[in-house]
Amino acid sequence: MKNHLLIAGTGRAGTTFLVQYLAECGLDTHLARNQHPGYDEDANAGLEDLLLGNADAPYVVKSPWLYEYVERLLADREIVVDAVIVPMRSIVEAATSRSINELRARYGNPTMPDDCKQWESWGTTAGGIVYSLNPIDQARLLALGFHELLHALVKRSIPVVLLDFPRFVDDPNYLYESLHSVLGSKVERASALRAHERIAVPSKVRIGKELTSDDAVKCLPESGAKPPGIAFPSHAVLDRTALKRQLEKTMIHAEQLTLEKAALERELEKARIHAEQLTSGKTALERKRDEATTRTAQLTLEKTELNQRLKESAICIAQMERRVVSLQASHSWRVTAPMRAVSGVMKNFWRVAFSSRP
Repeated sequence: MKNHLLIAGTGRAGTTFLVQYLAECGLDTHLARNQHPGYDEDANAGLEDLLLGNADAPYVVKSPWLYEYVERLLADREIVVDAVIVPMRSIVEAATSRSINELRARYGNPTMPDDCKQWESWGTTAGGIVYSLNPIDQARLLALGFHELLHALVKRSIPVVLLDFPRFVDDPNYLYESLHSVLGSKVERASALRAHERIAVPSKVRIGKELTSDDAVKCLPESGAKPPGIAFPSHAVLDRTALKRQLEKTMIHAEQLTLEKAALERELEKARIHAEQLTSGKTALERKRDEATTRTAQLTLEKTELNQRLKESAICIAQMERRVVSLQASHSWRVTAPMRAVSGVMKNFWRVAFSSRP
């Protein structure tokens, strides 16, 4: 038997933010179980889990499709639902947000013909359902699913926490107090407030501001009077808003590419300067190499000449040695020996005599 805290509802009402917030508070969520969680930055959506047949599901499970299988889930004796957190938002904004995200995805699809991007209905299966992008039709589906979900939970006395969106994104104390009944001692106030400060980005709540902008108002009926009951934006407003979002995304991407280009150009300039330095160094080395080669050739030539002179000297020495040997062995050398002795004595006498004169 496994306990779970569920997050459900119409979607487009801060459910993804709640997963991030509870993960930051230290609870077991989709983010803790997945190294690469499924999150769509453009739509601020994702981080979902399907609880049925998933024994490894985290404690906190977000499932916007819960209304489709809530009866089977509650009948499963291996699963205990501690509570269900259901954020609530204007049905107009929730439905419109989904329609705009669908249109924005079309504008971001380069393979889709331009005319098709503006159609109010669409289909993906051959011979299958044609579905509407009209927010009124979307609101009917969301409202029906919301009712079926709450009805199933109330019948079984499952604790339900209803949260006002976007208030809980703007007000950390409101969110903590609202969830305290189901979180209890799992999360302390101080850590919850710090988690909210780190995670909350109010600027991501866009659709309400977009629908009240001047450009959107221009697309309303020219009568000036508000239609009775719930007023949904026209398809022209949806198309304009989706196009603006995709344009903003494209501009941001272009700015990022410009920055990357500038960074690459700086790296290229550094590489060019380094290459010039290497080339200059190479030229100097080549010049030194040429000088060394020339000097080596000169030294080699001098060595060759010296070797030749040494050979010649060796020949002369050999010849002189042979003559000395021949002379010493001759008769005249022996006969003149006494005279050479007398000559040596006389040389010594005169050297002494002259050296002693004052």
